[in-house]
Amino acid sequence: MSVSTDGQICYGVAFPEEWEFPWMGDEYSNDIHDWWRTVCGFKPPFEIFNDKEEWIEPRPSDEKVEEYWDVMRKFDKEHPVPEVELVNYCSCNSPMYIIAVKSSYRYNSRGYPEAFSPSDLTVTDKDRDSLLDFIGKYCMDGGEKDELEIEPKWYLSSYWG
Repeated sequence: MSVSTDGQICYGVAFPEEWEFPWMGDEYSNDIHDWWRTVCGFKPPFEIFNDKEEWIEPRPSDEKVEEYWDVMRKFDKEHPVPEVELVNYCSCNSPMYIIAVKSSYRYNSRGYPEAFSPSDLTVTDKDRDSLLDFIGKYCMDGGEKDELEIEPKWYLSSYWG
């Protein structure tokens, strides 16, 4: 008996095992959105959580909480995360990542086949250039560069999560 995995396809750059991306680790809780807010200089107008991500005491009013999230949503809309997708091409216990053009990423959960047309798998020169620009600016200091091939490709991979 075998274990099946989820299928995925994307256009991007495959990074070797244990590559460290700037949004990974305790500071950003492995959340590219939290990291991107910092890159773009976001500072909340006030705090509603402490360092342990618990409500500050006394707990802010519902109006203050809503104001906090409104400010963050507005900032996120004005400073969107670049159009990249972080694709785990291994498993949740041993992650290995492809940084991909967001619009190129397709996945499917095991047991639910989905038809698609290969002609729908397109990437523009602008998409490719944006991907390479993002990788060049933010992803090159995470490991041994001699293990990395920077030329984007189409990857068919699986994820065991």
